[in-house]
Parts: sequence; C-alpha cells; structure tokens
Amino acid sequence: MLHVQMEIPAERGVINAALEGLVRANVVLMRDAIADGSPLPGVYDADLVFRREPRGVEDWQTYPRLLASGRGDCEDYAGARAAELRCIGEHAVAEVVPVDDQGNFH
Repeated sequence: MLHVQMEIPAERGVINAALEGLVRANVVLMRDAIADGSPLPGVYDADLVFRREPRGVEDWQTYPRLLASGRGDCEDYAGARAAELRCIGEHAVAEVVPVDDQGNFH
C-alpha cells in the first residue's frame, strides 16, 4: 500500500481539486472490485460510523480503507458516495463548504 501525504493551502478551490482526486481514485477502486467479482458494499449499506478527526488532522481515506477502518468523516463519505454514484452513471460531485470565516470547511 502507498500512503500519500500532501500539504495544500486551506483554499476551497484547492481542497475541492484534492477531493476530486479522492473521488476518482475511489471510482477506479470500485470498478476494479466489480471487475474482480467482489463489488464493495454501498456506502449506505456498509457498517460505518461517522467520526471527526482532531482539529488540524486530515486523513483522507479511500473507500476500501474506510470500510476496513469502519469510521470516517465528511470527506471520506463524500468521496465514497460521489464515486459510488459515478459508477452507476450518475453525475456526482463532492465539494467542500466553508463553515466559518476561520478557514474551516465541511
């Protein structure tokens, strides 16, 4: 497994670009699982728990890693759900939303 770490500005456009990368990676992983005959469970069918990360920590999980950990936060779920919808032909976008004027996003 390859663990990728990057530092980006806390700017909405840059964060959305990174989130799009997570969505695309999830699409590839989901399609590969389908092609291998072992499709991943749907986001709403999986036994997952929402858990925020500590302030200042962002560990973005691919969908298989989210399933393995059993817990994730907003970008993990958004990245997985948007990919799931794309895999069935829907136009789906995951996007961050500013929640305050302190540079915090959801």
